[in-house]
Amino acid sequence: MATLHDVRLLFVICCLVGVIVTAIVVPIVVSNSGDGSSGSDAESESSAVCTNRTQSQGGWGTSCSGNNPGCYRDAHFCECFPLGVAIGCGPVGQWLKFTSSLAVDNFLPKGGSPSAITVRAKNPLSGDTGTDGSFAGNLLSAKLNVGFDACDPNFSSCASNTSTLCFKSNTLPSGAFHCNGYTVAQVITASDYIIGGCGAVMCTMVAPPKLCNLSPSTLNACLDVFNNNFVDGNTNLGKIGVCGNECSKST
Repeated sequence: MATLHDVRLLFVICCLVGVIVTAIVVPIVVSNSGDGSSGSDAESESSAVCTNRTQSQGGWGTSCSGNNPGCYRDAHFCECFPLGVAIGCGPVGQWLKFTSSLAVDNFLPKGGSPSAITVRAKNPLSGDTGTDGSFAGNLLSAKLNVGFDACDPNFSSCASNTSTLCFKSNTLPSGAFHCNGYTVAQVITASDYIIGGCGAVMCTMVAPPKLCNLSPSTLNACLDVFNNNFVDGNTNLGKIGVCGNECSKST
């Protein structure tokens, strides 16, 4: 028969075990948000306080002055694009590659009718033959936007990368409406194949078929919408946003 001493000893052991189990279990029961808060709370807080960032062609095509986008480009290009940044669909098609911040500055901004490029060139200048058209400028700017965002956690106040955001139907201009429901990354991928002249067949191997059959003019309009949606990280025109049920299309 257990004595009073045995009962007290058992009670103490059970209490100690309870404390140990609690100490082990409680820290594990947290969300994947990384800060110990619940996922929904973290998402609510993020959407309430963060703003994504993009820069237009004009922004990325400025020389450094004060604290403008040109200064950011100069300070971070080598870190974020150690192998340079390219547009097009090399080695099969046409492509342009930029290996320095100065090369980007020398190329942007680009005007003219959106069209495919017709050359393969490294560090081309804005007026070089075969590189004409705003399509090239907007595609390069879009790649800079998502690349800097993925590389530098301080590029914007949002944790999510802009490449995963979607084009939103109710606010898109008519020229960019066909990109509704697709992610920024999907539009950029399709644009690379179309601007490089690789055609819709090759494009559909890596991007949604509908995007691969859009014209350079339409894809350029979509990229222009993206580049101007979050200018300087303190603007949100509402044309790009978190993907809902209608977004992230695969066809």
